[in-house]
Amino acid sequence: METATLLADKRIKAIISKLGNDKRVLGKNPYFLLSKPKQNPKTDLDAEDLLDLFRAGILNESETMFWLGVVAIQNEEKAKRHESLSTIDELTQIYNRRVFIETLSRELERLRRKAIEVARQINSAPSLAMFLIDIDHFKKVNDTYGHLVGDQVLQRLAEIIKKNIRTSDTVFRYGGEEFAVLLPDTDEETALEIAERLRRKTENFRFPLPEKGIAGRIKKQFRPKRVTISIGVTVLEGKQILKKPVTDTLIPYLIRQADKALYNAKNNGRNRVEKGGGK
Repeated sequence: METATLLADKRIKAIISKLGNDKRVLGKNPYFLLSKPKQNPKTDLDAEDLLDLFRAGILNESETMFWLGVVAIQNEEKAKRHESLSTIDELTQIYNRRVFIETLSRELERLRRKAIEVARQINSAPSLAMFLIDIDHFKKVNDTYGHLVGDQVLQRLAEIIKKNIRTSDTVFRYGGEEFAVLLPDTDEETALEIAERLRRKTENFRFPLPEKGIAGRIKKQFRPKRVTISIGVTVLEGKQILKKPVTDTLIPYLIRQADKALYNAKNNGRNRVEKGGGK
């Protein structure tokens, strides 16, 4: 019994040590170790720790229930942060490639359902447009100014894209210096207009890049300089998937079409918009 008591006391002291400076003395009880309830109370304890303190008589029932609630909220916040890290590109703060593939699959399924519904009423169907965007000569930016400046260019471009697409459209960090945009219910003419607007807005924006000094050293002074993009556009008409389900082969096919269009934009001089297959 004495050994069990010592072990229990050791367990309580171990719990107390988790809190460090967060403990305080209440009356003659040296084990009251949770700070007063604040606007945003926090604790390093878990639910098991709190229940041990309750069983030891250190916390009463209302205190235990309060701090169990705090722990539950903290766990929920941690889960949300973890989910955000798995879906958001840390650098540009836009959705990452994983979410792009998931969203593309979902949009294709939605397009198919809508196409079937609309086709029953009129002799037409909605469509889905997609962009693949690549920064021209981005390797030169990294080699000349360093990766930190390259990261700033990516961040600014992400902002430009977000400001110049519609609320129904979504931009993703596809990888490296490539971005993807999904445009639901968008025909080819509209898609090309939006793509051209993005290209023009980027061309006219002046990115603050540092000047090069003697012997290629980077100066602290920044001078606005031009950065351009190439865009590959593809459009999938709803009637193309009226009679077939969305499969794992359809997504790579659509990406390939946009990629071919992007390749043509690069091959034809860069800083331009090209359309690919999909019709």
